Amino acid sequence: WPARGAPVVADGTVYFAAGIWPFMGIFIYALDAETGEVIWVNDGQGAEYTDQPHGGALAFGSVAPQGYLVVSGDRLIVPNGRSTPAVFDRGSGEMLYFHMAENKYAGNFAASATADLFFNSGCVYSIETGSPPGGLGAHPVHTGEAIYTVEGGAIVAYDPADAQVEEYEDSRGNARKRLAVRTLWRSEEGAARIHAMAGDLLLCANAGKISAVRLRDGDPHAEEVWHDELPDEPASMIVADGKLFVSTLGGRLLCYGPAEVEVRRHSAEPPPAGPDDVWVGRAADILERTGVTEGYCLCLGVGTGRLMEELVRQSQLHVIGVDPDARKVDRLRRRMDARGIYGPRAALIAADPAAVELPPYLAGLVVSEGLAAAGPVDGEAFVARLFEPIRPYGGVACLGMSAQNHARLAAWVAAAGLPNAEVERSGDWTLLRRPGALPGAGDWTHQYGDAANTVVSRDSLVRAPLGLLWFGGSSNVSILPRHGHGPPEQVVGGRLFIEGPNSIRAQDVYTGRVLWERELPGFGKVYDNTAHQPGANSLGSNYSSAPDGLYVVYDGRCLRLDPATGGTVSEFTVPPARGEDQGWGFISVYRDLLIAGAAPIIFDGEEPIGLKDNWDATASAQIVAMDRDSGEVLWSHDSRLAFRHNAICVADEKLFCIDRLPDAIVAKMARRGQEPEIPARLAALDVRTGQVLWSTTDDVFGTWLSCSAEHGLLLQAGRPSRDMLSGEPGDRMIAYRVADGTVAWDRGHKYSGPPLLHGDTIITQGQAFGLLDGEPRTRRHPLTGVEVPWRWERAYGCNTAIASECLLTFRSGAAGFYDLLGDGGTGNLGGFKSGCTSNLVVADGVLNAPDYTRTCTC
Repeated sequence: WPARGAPVVADGTVYFAAGIWPFMGIFIYALDAETGEVIWVNDGQGAEYTDQPHGGALAFGSVAPQGYLVVSGDRLIVPNGRSTPAVFDRGSGEMLYFHMAENKYAGNFAASATADLFFNSGCVYSIETGSPPGGLGAHPVHTGEAIYTVEGGAIVAYDPADAQVEEYEDSRGNARKRLAVRTLWRSEEGAARIHAMAGDLLLCANAGKISAVRLRDGDPHAEEVWHDELPDEPASMIVADGKLFVSTLGGRLLCYGPAEVEVRRHSAEPPPAGPDDVWVGRAADILERTGVTEGYCLCLGVGTGRLMEELVRQSQLHVIGVDPDARKVDRLRRRMDARGIYGPRAALIAADPAAVELPPYLAGLVVSEGLAAAGPVDGEAFVARLFEPIRPYGGVACLGMSAQNHARLAAWVAAAGLPNAEVERSGDWTLLRRPGALPGAGDWTHQYGDAANTVVSRDSLVRAPLGLLWFGGSSNVSILPRHGHGPPEQVVGGRLFIEGPNSIRAQDVYTGRVLWERELPGFGKVYDNTAHQPGANSLGSNYSSAPDGLYVVYDGRCLRLDPATGGTVSEFTVPPARGEDQGWGFISVYRDLLIAGAAPIIFDGEEPIGLKDNWDATASAQIVAMDRDSGEVLWSHDSRLAFRHNAICVADEKLFCIDRLPDAIVAKMARRGQEPEIPARLAALDVRTGQVLWSTTDDVFGTWLSCSAEHGLLLQAGRPSRDMLSGEPGDRMIAYRVADGTVAWDRGHKYSGPPLLHGDTIITQGQAFGLLDGEPRTRRHPLTGVEVPWRWERAYGCNTAIASECLLTFRSGAAGFYDLLGDGGTGNLGGFKSGCTSNLVVADGVLNAPDYTRTCTC
């Protein structure tokens, strides 16, 4: 299993962590540095049932090693990414403490230590206890006599031998304790970070400036010796061989030495061309016939290695070769390394291609230079192995073989019953394709899953137990922050779309590769804050997706983006109403239609950002239906009061809407002696013409509509939840027959929302009711045999549960799920958390868990 961060060597022992932490397979090893013999292994910490941040939030999942291990005395310090470090006994491997819940606000990958203290993410800890932490500038460097760090732009020196626990009062008047370290001095020299120390020099950075600051006795205690201005910001600095090496965020590497010399400049060059052999043309032919030029390519049997090299040179593919000949693999690694392509664009694995374990759906392209090395080319087992790594939605294996062998392979594919497999002949090549979706996969294309607001993905593939497909990928820097409650990611066509403060991007569902990122200045601004606002929970989403178009509301228009590239295909505008331009307040895609809530209503005249109870832009004055290809307006329908965005849904060729003022606005009118002139109305419209099919003004109380086309029922309810507008109804549900609007049932139930329409069941945030009759669902108690109300439980969670056919997903301390097939209780994917926005989305045959936790302190 993959190593987690850098190992550390001390006293003839190598310490390192390994494992796949989302599934609690965590191992911390101590090995004899000479023999590699295991001295001890701790393999039990990842699966601990322990307190998570937000006290009392118990969950499976504890230590998740990420970063550089540190040795100090008989202690091994293990950083845990965004969590606080854990400390182990170096001799036995026993975990001494891990104060994850207590130290909610601390943690990063880098740690260091003196004899008695360790440092991580701006905090200082006693190695003996680890609690309570104290504040100390980030990234300190230290000797036995002093700790040097930066605070408020100034270099500060602390005494490592003088640390005491002190009491203080926090901003709320609560008595607290912290570790305090005595200050030796504070310098006037400015810096943002100290990167390294060499002798009496501190190597510092401040934006694009790097400098060397000399320590000295007297006052001031440090002075700048030299500095240099860089065009981009330094990322890291190290000292070795009498030189200073600086890497920058712009991707440059610089070397500074002790004397003035003529600067040697090296620039990256494209891989040199290999010999002009047959593989030049064959690689070009493969790329042209398959159309695959980006992503991952798998080469089963590398032969001379020339096909791999030419695919790298002629495309943007990252090529992975697998071959059983270890000597050949070693030789080719060295040759590709000399040509500058090994690692960045090519990798080789010495293994039997018939036995090597690779992730499924990895490769957009599978090739072979020597198919005989790929294992026995014979029968259904061969084509099954060949088919497994091919990516859905157009991945292809391209193999050179005779017409006779092509016919044999086609017969094997037919006999193996490979789902959605297609075989074709193209010149001298046999193409084995995996077009379209995985059978049983579903989409997530709207704020609440689909245009019907079911909050359920129709994906039946993902079910417990789960296995890790990929981990890591891109930074969360361009993802929305936590409490702003932006829309969840949307998943369709093998792509995951996710919004940022000024952008939207697409990632490959099956590898995590960023496909494109589109800059849209100001996009997502309304969700870009941490004020516990309802966000998209009340405003609705500003984008919806389909396999052939991503529809984004931006700058008064709706942009249709190409899902494959992010480029603009077309732009739509909402036609003026009452002689005035009007904006977009709601967007939904239904088959070939684009549904818009137009002219968002301003009730209070406030900017709908960061305010808990602001009903502005939560409803629209008009609903408009367009052809989503041409933008032609097909019909529009004006409100009498206000079309609440969460109460607009489309299913079974009908659009359902509630035309009603928010209760808070009605109450405000009543205080002024006013009241609505007309009653609230629930209506069903023909989605093709806008004609009213039926409507009712009886008992229209809801802020939420969702529809089950399968059962022909429409649900009126509320959406009470954390971080939602106050006053949401949560004590009544009414189900209507879609065909004529007659009431199927009307029940008084206490619940929190949003309600999920899962088959014939309404699942709320903790309980369930029958969709057909409204009665509470029950289960047989496993001990008493008595029928009891069906419930599901979770620890603290700042989002609401969403569902697929087989799972509920949510936060329960850590990332959590409920197995709906086995009815087996709440489980955890330990070691990471889900976002405040519900981001554990099951779609396209995988559980998608993008890092939607930027700015989160848990």
